Amino acid sequence: MNPLREKCDLCNSQKYTELFKKSDFSIVKCKNCGLVYTLENLSNDKLMQYYDKDYYEGKVYTSYENEEAQRKRYYIQQLLTFENFDNSRKGRILELGSATGSFLDCARYFGYEAVGTEKSEYSANVARTKKHEVYTKDIDVLVKEGILAKGSFDAVFMWDVFEHLNYPFQTLKYVNYVTRNGGLLTINTLNISSPTVKYLGKEWSHFAPPQHLFYYTLKTMNMYLRKNGYTTLRLRTAGPLFYDDLKDKYYILKKLFSNQKIQRITNRLNLGYAQLIIAKKTNEV
Repeated sequence: MNPLREKCDLCNSQKYTELFKKSDFSIVKCKNCGLVYTLENLSNDKLMQYYDKDYYEGKVYTSYENEEAQRKRYYIQQLLTFENFDNSRKGRILELGSATGSFLDCARYFGYEAVGTEKSEYSANVARTKKHEVYTKDIDVLVKEGILAKGSFDAVFMWDVFEHLNYPFQTLKYVNYVTRNGGLLTINTLNISSPTVKYLGKEWSHFAPPQHLFYYTLKTMNMYLRKNGYTTLRLRTAGPLFYDDLKDKYYILKKLFSNQKIQRITNRLNLGYAQLIIAKKTNEV
C-alpha cells in the first residue's frame, strides 16, 4: 500500500474530501483551500518507473518524436508572446521537465542560453544528443549541491509539468531562489475550473494518476504563485469547451456556433481546461 500525503501541499491543512477514485488512486479536495490532488504519496523512485521510454512511445504518447513539429510550433508562438514581457535581452533561462529538448531547441534558436532538468534518463539523453545542458536531478537537489545558483536565471518555464510535480510548493520556492529579482515564470498546466472538467468529472482524461498528481483551479494556481513571491502578468486558458467524441448535451450550441467561435469565447472567458500563466518575481521567499 502506498503512503498517504499527511497535509495539503498548498495550505498544510490535514482535512480533505474524497472526490473519486481513478486507477486505484484517490483524488481528494482540501477542505480549506480547495486544492485537488492525489492522496497517495509515491516516492520519486516509484514515480520514475512511469517515465521510461514506453511513456514516450506508446504508453501515453503514440510517438513523442513524431509530434515534435507540432510542439515546436506551439513553443515558438509562446516565445513570441513571452518576449513582450521579457526585458532580459535574450538572457539565461531554465526549463523544468524539458523531455527530449523541443523547447530548448526553440529557445536556443531565439537566442537564449537554455538549461533543462528532466527526471527521465531516456528523454534527457535524447536532449543531450542535441548538445543541451540537461540535469536529471530535482531543482532542490541542484540548488543544495551548488549546481544552480541564487538569481542565476532570467526566466523559468514549465510546460505541462506542474501537474506532475510531487511537491509543487517546494518546487516554486526553489524556482524563486534561482530566478533574479524581476525575473519571469511561465507555467502551462491544467484548469479544473473549466466547465469541461466539471461536466466530464472523473471521466476527464487528464485525471490521470500517478502521472498527474495535482489539479489546479485558477484560484489555487494564483495562491501558489502569490505565496511564492510571484505576481501574474498574463493569464489565458486554452482547450475546447466541448469534446466531439463524448456524449454532448451542448449539441445545439455547436450547431449555432462554429468550434472556432466557441474556442475564442472560451479563452476570452478563461473557461478552457488548460491555463497558461506568465508571472513576475516580485518578492523573495
